[in-house]
Order: sequence, then C-alpha cells, then structure tokens
Amino acid sequence: GVVEGGGGEEDMIVSGSHDATIKVWKVLLTGDWGCVRTLFGHGCFVNTLCLWGPTVYSAGEDGLIKQWDVRRQHSVGQLEGSDDLPVYSVCLTGSTKGWEAQERPDPDRLLSSGIKQEVLSWNLKSESFQRDGMGGVDDSLAVVMSPLEHAKRLNEEVERVRREVDAAITPEGKVVLEEALLEAIANAAKATRKAENFRYVRCMVQHAGLVYTAGGEDISRVWSLELGSSVGILKKVGGGVGVHAASCNPPKDLLGLCGMDGRVRIFGTADSAMHHRAAVAKREETLLDHGGELWTYDLIACQARLLLPGVTVRSLSCGAEHALLLDSNRVVWSWGSSARGQTGCGSRQAVARPTQIESLYGQGFSEGIRATKVAAGHYHSLMISTKGEAWVWGDNLKCQCGTEASSDVQHYQDELEGLRARLEQATLASASAATDDAKKKQKQQLSMISESIEQVETALAFSHCLNTPRRNGHLKAKPVVDISGGAAHSIFVTDGGLVYVCGDNARGQLGVPMDIVPKGNKEGAALVRVPMPVAEPLRPRDSPTEPLIKIVRASAGSHHSLFLSQEGRAYACGAAGEGQLGLSADAKVQHRGDVFTPQVVGSLKAHKLTSVAAGKSHSLFLSNNGQVFSTGTSDLGALGQGKSTVFHAPRPIRGLLTDQETGVAMVTREISTCGVTSFFVSSRCRAFVCGPKRHPAAEGGGGGRGGRAATIPGATGGALRS
Repeated sequence: GVVEGGGGEEDMIVSGSHDATIKVWKVLLTGDWGCVRTLFGHGCFVNTLCLWGPTVYSAGEDGLIKQWDVRRQHSVGQLEGSDDLPVYSVCLTGSTKGWEAQERPDPDRLLSSGIKQEVLSWNLKSESFQRDGMGGVDDSLAVVMSPLEHAKRLNEEVERVRREVDAAITPEGKVVLEEALLEAIANAAKATRKAENFRYVRCMVQHAGLVYTAGGEDISRVWSLELGSSVGILKKVGGGVGVHAASCNPPKDLLGLCGMDGRVRIFGTADSAMHHRAAVAKREETLLDHGGELWTYDLIACQARLLLPGVTVRSLSCGAEHALLLDSNRVVWSWGSSARGQTGCGSRQAVARPTQIESLYGQGFSEGIRATKVAAGHYHSLMISTKGEAWVWGDNLKCQCGTEASSDVQHYQDELEGLRARLEQATLASASAATDDAKKKQKQQLSMISESIEQVETALAFSHCLNTPRRNGHLKAKPVVDISGGAAHSIFVTDGGLVYVCGDNARGQLGVPMDIVPKGNKEGAALVRVPMPVAEPLRPRDSPTEPLIKIVRASAGSHHSLFLSQEGRAYACGAAGEGQLGLSADAKVQHRGDVFTPQVVGSLKAHKLTSVAAGKSHSLFLSNNGQVFSTGTSDLGALGQGKSTVFHAPRPIRGLLTDQETGVAMVTREISTCGVTSFFVSSRCRAFVCGPKRHPAAEGGGGGRGGRAATIPGATGGALRS
C-alpha cells in the first residue's frame, strides 16, 4: 500500500492498501501508534494519498479521486473524469505567488496522473466542488497537460496553415505560407513522435511552479503549471526500465527518483530551481541533469546479506516457498515455509534462515546423511545420498513423494470422533447447568474441547505431509543419480539409465499412460502412488530392468517433463498446449493435446544436447557447442527471444555466445529455470538471466514484460539451479 505522514497539529499517519480501505494512525495514550479510524469508499486498490491538515485526497484503481476529512467516517468530496482508469499519483499545488515562495497558502489545485497518458489539473475552488463536493470534467478540470494534447494542437495548427495556403491570393504570400506550413508540419511530426513514446505516469511531485512526473519511461518530464504543458525532461532516471516512486526536498532543491532497477537517484543542486525556471522562460525543449546524478543507492545490494559465512555452496534449489542448499561438505540446509513440511524441520513453523535438517544430522548420526544432490519441487523436497538412496519429504497429497502417507491418519480420525462426542455431551451439560459457576466451568470446557478439535483437524488435514526426510524404500535397490521435482510429481534417474516417476499424471507429465499402471500402484484417476519405471519408448514394456534408451538426466516442470539420453537427445511429455514440449516441426504450429508417453524432440536431432531444463510453461535445451534453444510461452520473457510470443518448436537464443561488454566469444555451460525465469552460466563465469522485468535481475529489453537475456552484474560462475 501507500503511506503518508502529516505534521503540526495533525500529527498522524494515513495509509491506503489493497483492501480498498484508508486507515488513520495516531499516537495513543500508551505511547504506541494505533489505528483510530478506517475509511471506506474506494472500490479497489488505493494507490496514492495526499495530506493537507485534516484533509486527505486519495485515488486508486477505480479511477476515483476522493476527498476525506479524517475527523469523519465518510468522504466529503469526489472528482470524476479519469474515464474509470487507474490513478497512480496525486499532489496538491497552488496558482498563487505565495505558493512558489513556499509560504504554503491553501492549495487550489489537485494534480492527478495514472494509466491515462496525461496529467490532469483539478480546480478545487470550482463552484460545484465548493457547494456539494462533486467535481467533474466540465466544471472542475482546469488544465490537461499531455504530449498528446500538445501534438493535437500542433496538428490543428498544420490544418489551419494549410487552409491559409489554399486561400492565398498572391504568389509571394503563398510562398511565405508554404514555408510556414513546412515548419508547422516538422513541429507537429516531432511532437507526435514524443507523444507516441509517452507512457503511463506512476509518480509525481511539485516544486517551485514545476511538476516532475515519471513512470514507464526512462525519463522524468518537467511540466509548467503556468503554461500547462511539458517544458523539458530529465534523462536516464530509471535505469532503462522506468520509475515507481518520487520525492522532493524543497529546501535543498533535491529530487529523488526510485527506479524499477532498484536504485535511488538524487538530482539537483542549490541553483537547480532557478535553472529550471530559466529554461521554462526560454521554452527549451530538453533539460539536462542539472547538478548531475549526485548519489546512486543500490537497494538490492543493501537488502542482500551473507546467509552462511564460511560455507561453500555446492548447489541451490528453490521451490515455491522454500529453498534447499547443498554445501561442499555435502550437508543439506533448508529454509522458508514449512506449512507442508517441505523444509524437513519436523514442524510446520517457518524456518527464517538456512538451517541443517536436524533429523539428518542431529539425532544419533555421527557423520549424518551426506548428499550428492538436492531438488525442490513446488512444495516437496528430494535428495540423493552418497549411497545413491532417494530421500523425500514435504507435500505428498498427490503422491509426489512416492511413499506411504502418515500412519497417524486413523489415529487422528479416531481422536476426532471421540472429541466430537465429548463436545456434544459438554454442550448438553452446559444447557442444563443451574448455577453461574457451573455454566462458567462448562463454557471453559467447551472452549478447550473446541480448541482440541481444531488442532486435530489441522493435523489430519496435513497428515499426508512428510515433516522430516524419509528414505524411499521402493527405490532401495536402484542407485539414483539424478532427481527433479515439479508442481506435484517427481522423477528419479538410476545409474542404469532407467527413469522412475510418481505423483500427478493428469497431463501426462509422468510419461506413463494410466491404463498400463498396475492397480496396486494407482490412487485415484491420475495419481501414481509409488515410483514406477517409464515405459516406451525409453524401455520395452515387457522388460522392467533393461532400458531401451539410457537416460542420464531429467527435469520436471510444472506440468511437463524432459529427459536427456546418453546419446544427447531430448524426450518430452506432459502438457503441450503452450509449446513447452517443442514437439512441433514448425515453431508456429501447435502440437495439440497432452502427451502421455515421452516423445523425441525431433527438431533438435542434429544437435548433441548436454542439458535440459523445464520451467512453468517453457523449456531450455543446451547443446555441446554451448548453444541454447528455448520453446514454450514467452509472455514473461522466459524464452530470451526478445518478444512476447509462443513457440511450439525450439529456437536458438541469440546473444548468449558473445560478451556484450568485451565482445569476446563465450560458451554457455549450464542452464536452469525457476518458474517463468531462465538462468544461464557461461564458460567465462558470466551469469545471464531472462524473465519478468518486475524482477530486478531480469532487465532484458524486448517486447512484453521481459526480453532478451541480460547479464547479472558481478555474478560469478557456479551451479545455478532452481
């Protein structure tokens, strides 16, 4: 949400949040801050607030601008006219000289900006707004400041001059007017180009008669309240990706802009306001960075901290809400949410920082259980011990751990039945209690029984979860060399090249048609209860021990799976609707239907592959010459192809073979995915990432919300896994 603070007599804080409410906070008698009032009136998220004494102005996703008096429970005014489009920022200003001199008289204007490509200036002194608190475009809208409006006016000027040319009587007059027409056309074309590049406004501040706006562009526009139009820009303010917050320090003439790249940039010097006003008077088209970029703070670096001093990391794997780490001593660490037992800590309490799993290293094991690899599914975890044993823990609702659920289920059910019987008896006893003391005792007993029922119901609801690591006995005689976890399925690769799978098979992600699954290995319509080998074409159906195609590596996506053979060929199965399997011969032709048996990715037969990685709805393939191919959906930039599209066949990612800073050729040696983000490590120890732009690391250009692979500054080589 958003928070604003007031001073003076109104010493308070006002906050707005995504629950569409506005809360007023003040210091209570205890000395602590407390909420003293909640204001209701918006129909959606509250994006911005502005305070003036006891008056609060708010705006949000519903496109409404409301005026509140914090001493009342309801709004006292409303401004309409933003076409129901989200409003991201509002600020107060005045039109008098006293405002510019910072004497701060009562404001008479409210500026608003948002998804609409304009800055609106509302007249708070209009007759209708003063009378009944309602203001609209007709009576309260004072000025519309927008490059679009400026371009529109210049194009109208072109048409006017063109009519004068047509109406010219003398040849000399026509020549003069034609020269004026050419100049007008050039000015209109320039303004139109600027207007086309104008994006949404996310934040806005006012100072000394000028308004600074920023948002989806890498510039901050400077507007004149007097002229009602843009008078210049500040360049390179958002790190190439835009700005999401702004603040102004009027006494020191400093402007602070927080970019979407995680950096705060401070602009201005002591004479910057004077310089800006001079630029307005001269109608300069572009303003430079007055005073330069004084300081830059890297917010991401400030938030980063060393989690395990002195511990060398061997590999890392991330699930939906937890992470696993394997150090150089082959010790497993975990942290994050334990709601489904995925950290293996033995309880459902969250683990705040990396912690060794006690059941592996703290109870009777002199050396502990050492591991060679860890893998995190969405809500479950997998591990391979140095003996080749597969260990599992976490969510087992869809049999993704491949082992029996808790043996306490029947115990919980019996205990719950007994507690409900006691609750019924206590309810009858409470109704027949004669004295107040007896009623009080019965009420306490009812409360205790109800609390016990709630605890047992919670334990029963999570009885399918494994809270501590457990060895998968079904793979006891099969040394495991590779593991991978998806949304609700797991893959185990043995040293003999056989692939075992378990869990959810609703989309065919296990590569096993349900009609051939033995009844004792089924649970429900689409669940494989314990690990079973993947059959054709990876092995003959009648030979459970000898592989037809030896698999050396596997990767589990959300609802699809990839397998890499010893010969360097990729096989895929599962959900295919978004192109993640890459089975089509043409990237533009969709492969219809889910695939329930592994199919070779035919378009990559000419390449010998060394690695595969499956994400949420995309897949990556790495060849032995360091070339990376991607397929699937690129709505969030995960494919690194530089545009938003869907590919149904793998296509090479351009730009990974050359270091853009040095121009030196590189070879990609490792690939990995995490949901909708892709990671690459080059032979020169450079890390690359592509995916959603809202993640600070994924700053690649291109269309949509992500783009081509971008270098991670300062990153060094090593295993990137998630």
